[in-house]
Amino acid sequence: MPARGLKEARQRTREVFKLVGEKASRTMVEVLIAGRSYTLMLTPIDSSTLVNSAFIDVRTRKNGVSGRFGFTAAYAAAVHGMPGTLKGQPRPDGNGNYWDPDAEPEFVRKGFEDNRRQLDAVVQRGMRI
Repeated sequence: MPARGLKEARQRTREVFKLVGEKASRTMVEVLIAGRSYTLMLTPIDSSTLVNSAFIDVRTRKNGVSGRFGFTAAYAAAVHGMPGTLKGQPRPDGNGNYWDPDAEPEFVRKGFEDNRRQLDAVVQRGMRI
């Protein structure tokens, strides 16, 4: 006796995989945008070059979705890795204080890791079927 409904089952399976892939891409973008907003609140601003160089990159591949957030400014890694010992001290050029008003060292790590609950909620909401 031949199997019935096999063609329809395959079609539905393809539709589910397509839906999951679309949701994964959209959710990755939402997570990176949310993480970016938390990060930019902690990013030091002098001339705005650093914050204006922020980027998000999402790629869909055969085996899933990958995303990156970062800065294109050449000095971003150096600023990120600073110890923050000058926080609150006046700048020599008179442009306010170092790390003001709310900036912190390791701003990218803190922007994503310290807001893990909120980012997990974005994933749960985005991947709901």
